[in-house]
Amino acid sequence: MPNDAAGFVCVLRASTRSSGLRVLLRSFPKLRPEAIWKRGASDAFGRKRKSAGFNLFLASGTDWKTVGGAVRRRLRALVPLVERGRELRVTFVLDVGVTPGERYRYRETRFPAEDLARLAAFGVELLVTTQPPSVQAKAPRARPVRRR
Repeated sequence: MPNDAAGFVCVLRASTRSSGLRVLLRSFPKLRPEAIWKRGASDAFGRKRKSAGFNLFLASGTDWKTVGGAVRRRLRALVPLVERGRELRVTFVLDVGVTPGERYRYRETRFPAEDLARLAAFGVELLVTTQPPSVQAKAPRARPVRRR
């Protein structure tokens, strides 16, 4: 999905002030977070981070029905990670980024009650963020590949 396209990006964010993050990541060696940060390190705005954590990409796309289904499947597979993380005092947030796009004034995202109940049962918070496409950084255009 191009940076200026309308759509959804879903990320599971884990964070903790305890030393449990290292233990959690060692417990799941096949897990490949997109970003890992340390407590005390500076964030993109120069603020000191109060916790250590990581971001785990779940799904993205332009159609919420498709993206939502992919997120549900991925979260079901991550239940052991979340359960072990909660034992280690790691908090989890499902961050759903919504970009309306230039042609739309809004994008609709629905969370059925059963999805919200599952998140609550596992102690996963829900965060929905929105950003107009004009604020997003434009990705450089790829050069076309010439075939001989």
